[in-house]
Amino acid sequence: MHPLPGVFIAQKTMLKEGVAPAELELQAVPHIHFHAQYLDSQGKKGWGSEFFIHGRMDGQHWSTRARPDKDGTATVRLPHGLQDVQLGLITNEHSALRHRKGVGKPIENHNYNVRLGTLNDDVEGFEIIRYKAPLVVVQAVDEAGQPIKGFEVVGHYAWMKNLTNYVATSAGSHVSMERQEDSRQRTSQLLPDEEVTFKVTAKGTSRPWRRSNSRKAKRRIWW
Repeated sequence: MHPLPGVFIAQKTMLKEGVAPAELELQAVPHIHFHAQYLDSQGKKGWGSEFFIHGRMDGQHWSTRARPDKDGTATVRLPHGLQDVQLGLITNEHSALRHRKGVGKPIENHNYNVRLGTLNDDVEGFEIIRYKAPLVVVQAVDEAGQPIKGFEVVGHYAWMKNLTNYVATSAGSHVSMERQEDSRQRTSQLLPDEEVTFKVTAKGTSRPWRRSNSRKAKRRIWW
């Protein structure tokens, strides 16, 4: 696969039976450069997964993917004036991501949908910071100490207490949970150094448990 020499947007044409189609010209549009760098928790350059960038141009949806090199550096061309630009960052279950939108800007936790608005200028200094994710394993047991199958776990970050549009699962959890073969559930991509509350529900009952996790945290919860 060879990269395109420029940035192109979709065009519409009409094909009519028995009528020769008009000549269609594909021409690149003005573009900007988006530069991103993956870093580890110590601020060193490191590997990272590809991610997606999408937005709207002339009323149409436009998207591309950014593929970092071996040093975690990614540079892509975007249409000049791309609107409602959003990034979808990806990582595996053993790591968690934060990002910084530019030099001197704060580190942010939002990664499922990073919003950048309208882009008219090159973007430099965007950083994606990858951490080793803490691990929490949840098991629910009955009064006899026997595992309860089919229980549900919902995790809420304290910093997201007043946010309603940022969830990782259909159950409304801020934290992704993965069910294991033995009925336990474990966290995926849990952010380090953030207070989180887990709520376990089984057969109409629920019980919350709160802790402030750390980068080395590994904890099992039993009921």
